[in-house]
Amino acid sequence: KNVRWGVSTSAMVEGGLILLNIGDAGVAVDKATGKVEWESKGQHSYATPVVFEHKGKKLAAIFSAPGLQIVDVKSGKKIDDFDWETKYDINGADPLIIGDKIFISSGYDRECAMLDFSSGKLEKLWNSEIMKNQFSSPIHADGYIYGVTGQTKKKGHLRCIDMDGEEQWSMPIGFGSIIAADGKLIALGERGMLYF
Repeated sequence: KNVRWGVSTSAMVEGGLILLNIGDAGVAVDKATGKVEWESKGQHSYATPVVFEHKGKKLAAIFSAPGLQIVDVKSGKKIDDFDWETKYDINGADPLIIGDKIFISSGYDRECAMLDFSSGKLEKLWNSEIMKNQFSSPIHADGYIYGVTGQTKKKGHLRCIDMDGEEQWSMPIGFGSIIAADGKLIALGERGMLYF
């Protein structure tokens, strides 16, 4: 079953594989031949798979319609999952890996959560309504999480929170995207204004 805006996840290249958020725990194809190496059934969403290393293994965090899925990159074997359903089955912001922690956030009246993966199992540390990333992915820099929070029909804000989910500051920029470079936070607001 396709979703409203189609398969619009970005592809993640890892070694000889291309990973896509298709099915509830992803699909991997050989980047040279296009042959499907492994696949999953179920409902996908829009976030890009994020590859990370845990105890010497390459894993992927795939934020699909039912929630966060952690899979082995080579085999597609599911390691663990964390239920995180939203209205319309949309999880559009990429999961954020911070050491052994994983930060997830969604719009559609859902919130954000910090998960611990140090044991190889996902355990919720906290959740909060302080950050609701509808589609712009959050970033981590210098011990803080930055993201564009809000819904498209409401005002979007660039917000900074600490690792415990406490707001540090917030400023209205509408909707946009952010990166960090050269010790600076760079944000592009929805009306074309560049902030840094």
